Amino acid sequence: MKPKDEEFCREAFDGFLRKHLAKEEPRWDGVKQCDEPPDYYLDIGTDRFAVEVTSIVDYITVNGSEKSSVGIAAGLVEFCKERGQEALDEGVLHGCYELFLEPMNNLGARKQEIKKRVFDYMRRTAHVKKADPEVLAQDGHNIIQIEKWSDQPNCLEPSTSPGGVEWGSPKEEVRKLLVGVLRNKCEKLRKVSRPWILLLLDRYNLAEPADWLDAAQTLSFDGFHTVACVWDDQSTLFLHSQKKCWIDPQASYDEIPNSGDTIKFPRKHHHRGKKEHMSRRMYTISMQRVLIMLVVACLFV
Repeated sequence: MKPKDEEFCREAFDGFLRKHLAKEEPRWDGVKQCDEPPDYYLDIGTDRFAVEVTSIVDYITVNGSEKSSVGIAAGLVEFCKERGQEALDEGVLHGCYELFLEPMNNLGARKQEIKKRVFDYMRRTAHVKKADPEVLAQDGHNIIQIEKWSDQPNCLEPSTSPGGVEWGSPKEEVRKLLVGVLRNKCEKLRKVSRPWILLLLDRYNLAEPADWLDAAQTLSFDGFHTVACVWDDQSTLFLHSQKKCWIDPQASYDEIPNSGDTIKFPRKHHHRGKKEHMSRRMYTISMQRVLIMLVVACLFV
C-alpha cells in the first residue's frame, strides 16, 4: 500500500496525461517498498519513466528544533480539538467559537493556563451571540486567540498560522527547498535507469506558483526528464520538462526539444514581502469565518 501523498500525486499526474495526451494511454506500475526507488514506473508508448514522489514542506523552529509547518499545524489543530472536547465535557461550550493558534514554545506546559482562559472566556460570553476576540497567550509575536462568532452551533473551530516567521524572499525560500530535494533525489535515484520524473506535492503554504517558477529559473535540473509540482486541487505545475507537449498540450506529442533545453511555463513576475504574506494569512482566516457562518446560517434555513 502506497502512502496517500504518493497516490495523490500519481492520480493527479495521471489525470493530466489522460486529459492532454490522446495518442497514448499512461500505464503505471507500483514498486514494492522493499524495491524502491523509484516509487512508480510509468509507461507511455515505448517510453518508460522512473517516477519519484515527495512532499516538499517548509520548516519552523519551535522549542529549539526545526519542525515542518504541516506537522505544526496538525499539532495545533489537535490542541484545539482537545480544548473543545474539554469545554463540552465541562458544559461551558455555548455557541460557535474560533481558536486561532500560532506556533508557541512550551505550549504543552501552558496547556492548563490556556484551558482556564478558554473556559473563562466561554463563561463570560455564554449568553451573547457574538463577542470580541481575546488573546489567551503570547510568545513573541505569536498568539493564541479566541473569538465567539455565533450562538449556534456549539463548537470550537481551529484556525492556524505559521505565525510571525521572518521569511526571506519567497523565491529564495523555495529555491533552498528545491535545491535540497533535487540533490537528495539525484543521490537516491543514481542506480535507477533514466528518464526520471520527479513529482512534488506542495506543502509550502506561503509560496505561490509564480514563486516556484521564479525559483526554477535559477536551478539546474540535470538528470531529470520532468519536475512538476502537484497542488491540493490536483492541478500540475511544470518546473521543467523535456517533453514540450506536457508544457503545451497543443504541441505535437512527438515534439521533443533539443537535448539540454529546459521548458517552463511563462514567468509571472510576482513577489510578496512580509506584509503580503500577512494579508494572505488574514484573508484565509476571513474566508474560514465566512464558510463557518454560512454553515451556521444553513442550520436555521
